[in-house]
Amino acid sequence: IFKEVGLPECVTCHDHHLVSKTSDEMLGVGEKSVCMQCHTEPESEPYKVAFQIKANLDSLKNSIRQAQLLIQKAEKAGIDVAKAKFELNLAKDDVIRIQSLIHSVSLVKVTEVTQEGISKATFVKQSGQRALLDLKMRRIGLGGSAVIILILALGLYLKIRELEIRSKRVK
Repeated sequence: IFKEVGLPECVTCHDHHLVSKTSDEMLGVGEKSVCMQCHTEPESEPYKVAFQIKANLDSLKNSIRQAQLLIQKAEKAGIDVAKAKFELNLAKDDVIRIQSLIHSVSLVKVTEVTQEGISKATFVKQSGQRALLDLKMRRIGLGGSAVIILILALGLYLKIRELEIRSKRVK
């Protein structure tokens, strides 16, 4: 796109000598967005594409954050989450892929990678939810077993006591 309109590719967004440090704030239509240097009309197609690309990236990052919180909770509870962490790292790789795809200015490509990443993050969330549900069921089962054992121990204690009382009467 830059070549088509006769603009230098890198320096248009990243400056000549200052070489601005990149961040996701440079994307979209926010206050710090470099897209807004040229695309200020909300009705224009480039403005809408810039907005949607940033929205896709933010959506994926939000899905990853939610999955990460769930996995951390499961890990803190002592559940093995190695596979989920691996899958979460793949979703994080998709964030990097999107950040690189920004230069293509292809909403189609960005949306495709976003959906892949969200799918991975959703898998991680579902794994975390299943693991936490399994943990809850184990705790309920353990609690139920403990109650049954206590009742049996109390019954055994009472029976032994009853036998001791009978044996004292017989003597």
